[in-house]
Amino acid sequence: MAGRFGAPRTVMIGLALEAFGVLVFALYLRPTSEAWVLAILLAVYGAGLGLASAQLTGTVLVDIPTDESGQGSATESTARQLGAALGTAILGTVLSLFLAHSLPDRLEPIALPSQVETPIVDATRDSAGSTIPAIRHEGDHGSFGAEGPAVAKALEDGFADATRWSLFVAAGFLFLGFLSSFLLQSRRRDPDAAPVAGSSS
Repeated sequence: MAGRFGAPRTVMIGLALEAFGVLVFALYLRPTSEAWVLAILLAVYGAGLGLASAQLTGTVLVDIPTDESGQGSATESTARQLGAALGTAILGTVLSLFLAHSLPDRLEPIALPSQVETPIVDATRDSAGSTIPAIRHEGDHGSFGAEGPAVAKALEDGFADATRWSLFVAAGFLFLGFLSSFLLQSRRRDPDAAPVAGSSS
């Protein structure tokens, strides 16, 4: 694809696939979503990630002089790692904030006492949802009694709501990346663009 369309356009295609895969995944995500559909959407995202990542370094370094390519590559790698760390932190924060709102909202119709609701909300947030399968497995024989299945369903729905919003934020960042990739494409197409100092192009 890079040979046919060029590296910048391949990066654009990859980012578009990533944004599309994450956005549709977010729109489709429900506790009852079919696993095979989610797998296909993740495959679309993965294909986009592969296309964008594989050509990103070459695209960034195309105007870097050969004797400075090591420094340029290290800078690009550092920026990528920082972006990944910041992205994980931002999306984790978004997920936690939305869980703080969506879980109590979903549990509200059950009318649990606050001394019961608050600990289960906190436990679900802190465990990234790993408490939900245990509550579902206990059914109406667990600590919530007859309300056990309803509590599990409410937590599932609340976690899906929060996850969906964090995915919307991720899709927004990917869309911004896609828009910024047009700058690379337009620069490559501009025949009057002044060459970068020291560039062989």
